[in-house]
Amino acid sequence: MDLPRSLSAGLAIWCTHVVAMIGFDAGVSVRVAPPQTIASLLIAVCCCTLGFTLAGAWRWRNAGAVGGGFAGLSITALH
Repeated sequence: MDLPRSLSAGLAIWCTHVVAMIGFDAGVSVRVAPPQTIASLLIAVCCCTLGFTLAGAWRWRNAGAVGGGFAGLSITALH
């Protein structure tokens, strides 16, 4: 498991998402709910950790694709 890379990737994905949400003008008043925001951060970091672990630990042909898929799913999951 490569925790520093997983943590930095999860944080980068989450920060990009949150900055985009804050910058978006929905035309209505929008509030950020701290519990859901923290949960989305944890989801992004956990999914990236799982993806990087799968990609790096397994020694089979499609390990990188499966690990990359899980890392990509972190973007979907945090929504």
